[in-house]
Amino acid sequence: MDRQMLLLLIGLCAFRSVLAQNDLQIIIDNIDVKINEDYIRICNIDPCENSDMVPTLTIDCDFVKEIPEDAIDNCGSARIFVNDIYILHSILYGMINGEPTDPTGVDIEMNTCQMINDTMIMGPIIKAMNMSATCPMQPMKVSLNCYAVQMDEFPDYFPSGEYNFNLVLNYEDVNILTLDIFMTFY
Repeated sequence: MDRQMLLLLIGLCAFRSVLAQNDLQIIIDNIDVKINEDYIRICNIDPCENSDMVPTLTIDCDFVKEIPEDAIDNCGSARIFVNDIYILHSILYGMINGEPTDPTGVDIEMNTCQMINDTMIMGPIIKAMNMSATCPMQPMKVSLNCYAVQMDEFPDYFPSGEYNFNLVLNYEDVNILTLDIFMTFY
């Protein structure tokens, strides 16, 4: 009897896990954007009202500098001095009482050429904005109205709660863009 109860509990836990993985819903609560005006003249990123609980963004940014040609070798393979390329670093933190906790394990670092070819977050957004898929990325004004973030390649399960997705774009020791997206997962 104890063995049957254990198997039943394992089965129920597995069934609950499968159900939870198919129901990831995200609400964007707030977005904070900080820019370096030498590189980005203006950048507004705002959540859109959405009843589907899929994160949607409106993006309006004016990039005024390109990645220096000599900083990239064959679009993606850095030369000997790795710090001479744009680096995008993204970390997902859990939140407790409005303060970030330890990272969740979602920690992504890539250069700008890798961003163009990314399939999870940045690549689909870049394609939706009709940005050039060539390196180096040219200065341009980009806008996107209520873009639904592609959820296909997100991990299927996160515990319900509040999260902070912190995205930082640096060039050498200069901070170009810092984006904090505060979200609630259900």
